[in-house]
Amino acid sequence: MRSLAAHELYRRFLEQTPMNGIDRTTTIKAFNVYEECYFKITDQLCSEDRFTEFIYPDDFVQREAVELLNSMPRDKPWFMQVNFPGPHPPIMSTYAMAESVKNRNGHQSPIDMGTSEKDRMECPQQNIDSKTPQFGGRCNYGAELENLDRLMKKTVEKVETLGELDKTLVCITGDHGEMLGDYGFHGKKVPWQASISVPLICFGPGVAPGNVFEDPVTTLDLGGTFMDLAGVPLGPDMTTKSLRSILQGQKVANRDFVASGLKDWRVVVKKVGDTSYKLVCCKGDCQKTPKTVPQENTNWQMLLYDTTNDHYDMHPIWNKPAILRELQPHLPKGWCPREDPMVAHRLTRD
Repeated sequence: MRSLAAHELYRRFLEQTPMNGIDRTTTIKAFNVYEECYFKITDQLCSEDRFTEFIYPDDFVQREAVELLNSMPRDKPWFMQVNFPGPHPPIMSTYAMAESVKNRNGHQSPIDMGTSEKDRMECPQQNIDSKTPQFGGRCNYGAELENLDRLMKKTVEKVETLGELDKTLVCITGDHGEMLGDYGFHGKKVPWQASISVPLICFGPGVAPGNVFEDPVTTLDLGGTFMDLAGVPLGPDMTTKSLRSILQGQKVANRDFVASGLKDWRVVVKKVGDTSYKLVCCKGDCQKTPKTVPQENTNWQMLLYDTTNDHYDMHPIWNKPAILRELQPHLPKGWCPREDPMVAHRLTRD
């Protein structure tokens, strides 16, 4: 077992919080409960009355955020970043969270996935009668999201009670998406929309109410936005740009294109005319793809998508070489190079 480090506040909290043991007469640590739930060892400790919102990781983070707000100086500008762990595998729901989504209609099925896993992926507790925490499935992912909504609301309300809300910019975003069974896969690390597309919602002074900006932006520009609003100049090596004009309601993008990538793939997203296009470049065949993507067995695979209308990457575009020529130069040097025969063919055929 790892030793307790000073910065591991949640682990320290779990270690120092006593709970009733299996026989209800002995005392155990909340860490024992969390560990049993996390690794799904048994249901003896991972029970309705032990694994509650009190020890739930997102709720702990929210309480720590409130403590920070209580201790901040009142006569100075301030910045706070609240990093909720969820929603994240193993997608754990307390019993109360699991029950809140159990009998709802309309749990969306995964995209392009076989029917054998369909029911389990939608809501595993739908057809069982158990007063225990639940794990996995789209409904429990949704339960995590709704719990986060509640916690974010409480945090914003705390800022309001401190008299700071009317002069505070609040931005809500995520670091990555989640496949949740789309194409039969889970997790992140792939170039498909469910994995790389994240929400970005901001409100506060100077933000145009009801404004929706649908062109590509990147969360990497939040840093530049906060520095701009604080009147702090960017460092010489910083590439972040401010989203301030967009938040104010202007409909002009702050970048010509946005990009992403990991390991064996890179992505460029750019608006051309009224349509946002995504160019995916993979070393070899792309992995964990929709069934509409062929296996080409080439050095590079280059896929083009219309992200304005094709939200699930189900319709690769094969007949727009001009758009490819527009996006390909924005790939990092050496990725899907023009001298590669496959790339050259895709770029030149009309």
